[in-house]
Amino acid sequence: MKKTLLFMMAALCLISCGGDDDEPKVNNQQKETNEIVSILNGKFVGSKVSESDGITETHEIIFSPYSSPKKEEWTENAITKEILIYGECDFSTYFNDHLLETSDHWKYNITIAYDRAQPRLYLYPETYGVSKMYSITKLSSTSFKLDDIIYNKE
Repeated sequence: MKKTLLFMMAALCLISCGGDDDEPKVNNQQKETNEIVSILNGKFVGSKVSESDGITETHEIIFSPYSSPKKEEWTENAITKEILIYGECDFSTYFNDHLLETSDHWKYNITIAYDRAQPRLYLYPETYGVSKMYSITKLSSTSFKLDDIIYNKE
């Protein structure tokens, strides 16, 4: 009887001492996603110079994050998937003289496929069309790199 009582008390103690599991844990992927999302707010400018002709290509991105992410369905190439949209952005590109300028409005998502994977910024058109994808790397709280261009906050 004494052994049974001791065993039951030990089992109860083990069960009740597991309180740490009740707190949500943020994995590395979510932590890195949150860090990148927190940077994407406001106007960022990046440029690159063509070595062959010396023309500067400048990109301006104005990020307008939502107060909280929204789940949306997106269909592309006959495949529908649910994505998490963090906000909207205006993406403008121009060259030295501003004579050729393009501007598009997008919804954006940050995805990290697995722990330690390269983060990706996905841009989705407002209603339909083809999405774009860039590798994104956090450089500081006011700068990041998309593919091979460094963007700084203005």
